[in-house]
Amino acid sequence: MSKTTLYLLQFLTTGSQVSLFILLPFIQKDFNLSLFEVGLLGAISTGSIIVFSFFAGAITERAGGRNVILISLMCNILSWILLVIAPSLIILWLVFIFSGVMSGLFGPVSNALVANNSESYNRGKIMGDFKAFGDIGKIVMTSISTFLVGLFLWRFTSLLFAIMTISLFMLYFFTQKNKKEGEPIIKTKRTSIRLLLTHKKYVYSLLVSVTDAFAGASLFIFLPFLLITKGVDLKATGFFTALFFAGYLIGRLTLGRIADRLGKPQILIFAEICMSLLIFSLVYLSSYWLITLNLFLLGIFTLGTSPIIKALVAEGLEKHQFEKGYSLNASLEHTVSALGRAALGLVAAYFGIQNMFCLAGVLILLTIIPAIKLYNLS
Repeated sequence: MSKTTLYLLQFLTTGSQVSLFILLPFIQKDFNLSLFEVGLLGAISTGSIIVFSFFAGAITERAGGRNVILISLMCNILSWILLVIAPSLIILWLVFIFSGVMSGLFGPVSNALVANNSESYNRGKIMGDFKAFGDIGKIVMTSISTFLVGLFLWRFTSLLFAIMTISLFMLYFFTQKNKKEGEPIIKTKRTSIRLLLTHKKYVYSLLVSVTDAFAGASLFIFLPFLLITKGVDLKATGFFTALFFAGYLIGRLTLGRIADRLGKPQILIFAEICMSLLIFSLVYLSSYWLITLNLFLLGIFTLGTSPIIKALVAEGLEKHQFEKGYSLNASLEHTVSALGRAALGLVAAYFGIQNMFCLAGVLILLTIIPAIKLYNLS
């Protein structure tokens, strides 16, 4: 698969997933949904991602990487088309199920494909560029979503996204039809999860991934609430959150490159320590200027670690194991992220948002333990 096609797919699938949730308040209003029903839709999407992430590797071994990507695109098309015609809450469930299936299948297969077409010396850079393109998709497609909904209806916006996905599906179907190179699988060699777990480097990379995801993935959800306790106006929280996301993009593009040069475990340890210190300082800062700088830097280290971790996953495996390796990694990561959000939400409810952020700062440091093990094995 060409680099351009792969990046376009990452742009579309990542942007689609986030855009669907951007449209959710408008859908809630038209369908008169309760907050419980809104939360249920989110849970259905997350559940679908977890399940299909887990089975993505096995499906890829049997169907082939190209077909799995086509299936993920078909699910994306179905989710948008169903949203256009959705007459009831049950159809909305299907919308979010198909969206979750799309994300669950595409994530592990695309990560395996990127890892397969890179080497240890440049994998952090390439993985960072790939992830950054997904962030660009989030920014562009969510901006388009809000703009189009302002001009038209959310159903019309959904129709335009369906047409865009169909166009990319056709492009991928015809351009990749006869290409064998770059397939993210070796069909003659299958592997099992039990065999994957015999690789020490891979196991430690999984531990790094889940400890990082437990606390790190929850920060942006609770960030506005912390800002409000500091006296930030509700309308201004969007600006500060945007700075956090801007840091995401810079982190994706830079930390992977630095890790390729200086060592992935070393830079990961440095990034996690910086993240912890920034979380603690954010709790006690009162100056808006310092909060602004802090949030930008925190964004860099929060998701800047992602390409490093994905590169470390690959380095613990043989190439024919990438699909199942990334499949298990993605499933665990999504599961732990969901549990982390629920657990930290309870802490915030009972002990306050500031204490919750302090706990997150401590939990982030747990990532250093398996990272040191990886350093010793490298």
